[in-house]
Amino acid sequence: MNNQPPSVPLHDTFTAGLLAWLVPGLGHIYQGRTAKGVLFFVTLMGTFLWGMYLGEWKVVYWAWDERKPVVEGLCRLGMGLSSLPSIVQSFRDDGRGLPLIGRFQAAPSAAELQELNARLSRTWHIAQIYTMIASLLNVLVILDAQSGPSELAFARRREPTEEPALA
Repeated sequence: MNNQPPSVPLHDTFTAGLLAWLVPGLGHIYQGRTAKGVLFFVTLMGTFLWGMYLGEWKVVYWAWDERKPVVEGLCRLGMGLSSLPSIVQSFRDDGRGLPLIGRFQAAPSAAELQELNARLSRTWHIAQIYTMIASLLNVLVILDAQSGPSELAFARRREPTEEPALA
């Protein structure tokens, strides 16, 4: 009986990692692990979009001042294209927003933030948590797309004569 895990073609690992960052699950689809890629896309994008919905589509933004903690903004970078408009919007200061998407993911004013916090209360904070969790989980998805399944990594390190340890 063969105890070796099935071989998974990893293709170009840099490309797989980049694709997984751009769109959750796309790196896995690129490698031929379609079911896993679709699962990651649906769950992570669903979590991210649910958080956006709870925050009235204003919870993801980037501000270069006290309105947004840097850690919170960095957490959301893990979602790639989903959070990229917030970075681009942060460099616009004319108040009009970008072509096609308008003020989507543009930083709200301090007064608007105060109003959102007062009106949404806990829901605003839950929305922030949903989007940050989805982004941070996508970092794990990126690592999986880049390096392959963890059981393969352990199998590569194990000596061919060594028996796997029983749990």
